[in-house]
Amino acid sequence: YNDVMEDYRAIKFCTDPQAAKLLRHEAAVVGRVRRDARDPGVVRLENTYFHVDPPCLDYEFVDGIELGAWFQGSLDEGKTFGVDQVTKLVLRLVEIVATTHELPDPIVHRDLKPANILMEFDRDQKSFRPRITDFGIGGVIGTLEARRATVASKRNAGLYYTEAVRGAYSPLYSSPEQTAGGNRDPRDDVHALGMIWVQMMIGDLSHERPGGLGWVEDLKEKGVPESWIPTLAGCLESARRRIPNAMVLRDRMRGLLAEPTRDDSPRITEP
Repeated sequence: YNDVMEDYRAIKFCTDPQAAKLLRHEAAVVGRVRRDARDPGVVRLENTYFHVDPPCLDYEFVDGIELGAWFQGSLDEGKTFGVDQVTKLVLRLVEIVATTHELPDPIVHRDLKPANILMEFDRDQKSFRPRITDFGIGGVIGTLEARRATVASKRNAGLYYTEAVRGAYSPLYSSPEQTAGGNRDPRDDVHALGMIWVQMMIGDLSHERPGGLGWVEDLKEKGVPESWIPTLAGCLESARRRIPNAMVLRDRMRGLLAEPTRDDSPRITEP
């Protein structure tokens, strides 16, 4: 890292005229996150250029590496992660997302996955901090529209200002409702965060969506306290039973980390 890095930019552009329309959607969502949420964990959108060919978005340059490559590379080098260490990292992600969920009109990312999380080098090049990027398929929950929809039909209570990319998702991290084409909901992000948390606990970011009870035993073998399992499972439950938003998940995770921990618990390595 050096001061010259501050002059770098990350440019996102699109040559497809139809798909380029989604850049405006992304700019609107990210612009509102920057204006209202104000969390340094969100990669900043610096400028928009819609009247050039091709149109593009100008993001701040993040000096780092995406979460999947960072985590796998660390494991390949023989590094191990404690349960608390993993949970503190995921908690930071949850805290960032919580700033968008707790807005009067909540913003849902809806494409949280390791590729959209950058691990940024600190100035000393010895530590990292997570940054979330790519709100491209995110959306804003319209409070007024939601109220009107509730009156009209409880089934359609989650109306949103933008539906341009309603069907887009990353299968491994998307909630079942999202995969089925449902409306945006903060529980979509909770599901994705839960998947990342479980994968990192197990030590495998390619691990499939948990099923049955075997994954619970896998977590216990990694040293995850049994009292933590309900919170982990609560991220991946059906929509009706899932933790409702990142604020609730944040508070529960903080409570888990406040519990006494065991110094001799196993370390997380590759399975």
